[in-house]
Amino acid sequence: MFYRRILPVASVAVIAGGIFSLNFPGSGSHYKGARLSDHGLKNYTFVDSRKFELINACVLTRHGARTPNYYIDSKYEMPDWTSGLGYVNLLPDLCYSTDVKELPGKLLIDEESIQEEYIQHNKGKCNYGQLTLIGQEQSIHFGKELRRIYMMGNKLINEEFNENEILSRSTKFPRTFYTLKGILSGLYGVDTFDLCHRPIIYTMPIAMDTFYPNPSACSVVGEFTVSGSKENSNDSEIMKMKCILKRLLGVQNLRFANPNNNKVKSEKPKKCSKNKEKNKEISTQLIEKQKEESTDDNDVTVYAIRDDLYSRQVHNYEVPSAFTSMFSEINRLSSQEILYEYLGGSTEWEERISLIVSPTINFIKDNMKKVADESLKSLNNKSCIPDMKSAISKKKGTMKMQLLSCHDTTLIPLLVCMRIYDGQWPVFMSNLIIELYKEKESNKLFTRVLYQGKVQKLNLHEETCGVTNEYEKQGLLPYDDFIQFLNKYSIPDDHYGNSCDKAMRLFKSGKPVSKDQYI
Repeated sequence: MFYRRILPVASVAVIAGGIFSLNFPGSGSHYKGARLSDHGLKNYTFVDSRKFELINACVLTRHGARTPNYYIDSKYEMPDWTSGLGYVNLLPDLCYSTDVKELPGKLLIDEESIQEEYIQHNKGKCNYGQLTLIGQEQSIHFGKELRRIYMMGNKLINEEFNENEILSRSTKFPRTFYTLKGILSGLYGVDTFDLCHRPIIYTMPIAMDTFYPNPSACSVVGEFTVSGSKENSNDSEIMKMKCILKRLLGVQNLRFANPNNNKVKSEKPKKCSKNKEKNKEISTQLIEKQKEESTDDNDVTVYAIRDDLYSRQVHNYEVPSAFTSMFSEINRLSSQEILYEYLGGSTEWEERISLIVSPTINFIKDNMKKVADESLKSLNNKSCIPDMKSAISKKKGTMKMQLLSCHDTTLIPLLVCMRIYDGQWPVFMSNLIIELYKEKESNKLFTRVLYQGKVQKLNLHEETCGVTNEYEKQGLLPYDDFIQFLNKYSIPDDHYGNSCDKAMRLFKSGKPVSKDQYI
């Protein structure tokens, strides 16, 4: 198994194939207000270009800051998302034309159909989960950082836009779609795009998309959610947190609010006591008094409350004064809730996680493999006679970068799978980057993984032959070893639906959901 609980301190767990550690700090940096640099790319360090050539980069990023996905009933006024940092109209830098192609058939669709997702699924004074002014600015800034790193620094892509160099993919939610447009605008400049040079953005109907845990696309996810929710509802730490949140929000029950009700509540939030023992006593009393309410299945999740308060906070709207000091613990419990839901509880994660991450892992490794194969092909072609096909391909450009605009729920399972998750919920514009390098002297291929711009040293030594210290210092792993590791969590795309159905039957019958039974 991976681990049974997200702990407030470092934990070590044993899985099939080796031992690994996951650090879940009990306290961390307290986040207040959205910043353009929240993507963390200022931390990026370049690999020695004298020895290594970067030949591919796969960039997965969460969307920018948005309005809440959930509105929770509380004594706090519902924000006005029509002004200030929460302003939701599109900036001029995001108003250029694109060709939107819907998978799997690559049918050309109208960009306005993306906006219709708001009309179909949301209501109220403002839409749920809508990209805001600061969220748009974050995406543009992220694109400018990609330009600094991959265009001006690593020379991976050309300054002139070439649709054959970049694969752009987004889920069909407006917040991810327009985040991707902002990234492309920051990367190339909005004036680059016109009728003759417009980016192609690939998307997929929401019910079919597998770049996040989707019960409509993978039947067993719904069953996992029911089981995981039950386990969460009986968790003592989650019960305790819900009691504290009820007090802070001034409510008897944790319920979703009606977005149409924008009535200002006159009661001011109570400040938290600085006396830790007194707080502990109050928490204990609340647990005893509200135990029945805390175990009520109708209480919303901690992650739903976090979503509302966090979205308010990053746009400088009022939240409970204690929220900042509790943020790390709320993150930890929110992560536990969502992972239990996606993986059916606290056990058998190693066996089940492929059902959640496989489509995204296939996207990463399949695109890397194309570039790797092309690199090897060029080495093997020693003919002095010009290859016309190669010349045409070179003129068109080789796909060197993949941009995937996705969700926190895409990143969290991937980070867990790679054993680099720190238990803190990804902030807006969080990103995971997988780079592919070629060593100039040996022509060997290496990969490097970065999260929030920081190099991640993946603990794969139990599964691989390891690498020398010279490579480790730069965070480089042999390409073949990395692909071998990803293959452990990969299900062939054409078998994915059947695997989900088989896993659902196993799970409902009470049998272990083991990979050798559903793949």
